[in-house]
Amino acid sequence: MKYFIALAGLTTAVSAAAVPTVVATCARDNCLRNVIASNLATRYGFNDCVSYLLTTLIPSPTYATNTEYTLQTVLAAPKTITVTENFTTPPPIKKRAIRYIQVDGAEFQEAKKIKRDDPGIEIITNTPPPYIIQSCTDMGTKLATDRYASACFCVGAVRVTSHAAQPTITNVVTSPSPGTSTVSTPTISETAYRLKVSVFSGPAAAIGKALTTTLHAGVTGTLFAAIATDIPASPTLIIYPNGKTTFDGKLVTARKSTTYTDVVFPEVIPDTETLPADRLAVSCKINLDYSVTCKSPSVSGGTEDMTRMFVTGSAGTYSLRLVKIGAPNPDTNFYPIVLKALPPT
Repeated sequence: MKYFIALAGLTTAVSAAAVPTVVATCARDNCLRNVIASNLATRYGFNDCVSYLLTTLIPSPTYATNTEYTLQTVLAAPKTITVTENFTTPPPIKKRAIRYIQVDGAEFQEAKKIKRDDPGIEIITNTPPPYIIQSCTDMGTKLATDRYASACFCVGAVRVTSHAAQPTITNVVTSPSPGTSTVSTPTISETAYRLKVSVFSGPAAAIGKALTTTLHAGVTGTLFAAIATDIPASPTLIIYPNGKTTFDGKLVTARKSTTYTDVVFPEVIPDTETLPADRLAVSCKINLDYSVTCKSPSVSGGTEDMTRMFVTGSAGTYSLRLVKIGAPNPDTNFYPIVLKALPPT
């Protein structure tokens, strides 16, 4: 909302009239002498009096409303843009000394706000010239301003009230143009991270090895497994903001184990496929300590309670498993592991 204030007729012009004769009955004290000391370059005597005795009255404003029409904007459904960036481990944060500055309170003075319940008529008065402080102060019980006004009366200056023209406050209202519109599509930007993953904690033969894919005997499909693969030769993962994860360009899913009740094994399928009925969705994330955790539900659409990560098998052929939270270790050859995120070198 915008406001424009139009104010006309407010004039406080002071004429450069010559100093008239001093009233004979007035005492020529220091205050009066300063008023008639027109020979001083910084004194304007009579004109100062005229300015000080002028009061300007500004009546209450009138209000008007102007309507500005703009093109109506219709918001469409937001469009999500996903940007894929390489995962990087940031350098250690250097601690910096914090310097506290004690500021003199005088430098920060809160502005005083004056609230008027009814604006009514605004009264504008002028301040007297500074030279009255010395010349008009020590005059008995009278205030310096009263003594200065008396001295001004002695040279013929009179109080004048000026009535300014009534101001107008215009309220500008913006309104959509009828019958016209434009469509705006907001965008939401999100970041997916490309990375590699290695076994950080687990059986000695698997530590430091990367995740890759391997065929598991007796199972159709490609399993997401940890084997003896060096980091540079391993495929990359992409973890999306919603937890969706791809491995070597394929979608990471989970299949229910037929051997163990509370176990699923991650498996990759083409990313363009609709999730088959016998597969479960898998979501992964990078944690603050750069570990990577994945989880899936025990049943389609259920709670993601398969959160504990294990490898099983023997050195060089370890495959990955997710075990239900709270369930015991499924077998003696199941080893808990911790995966760590690495830049996609």
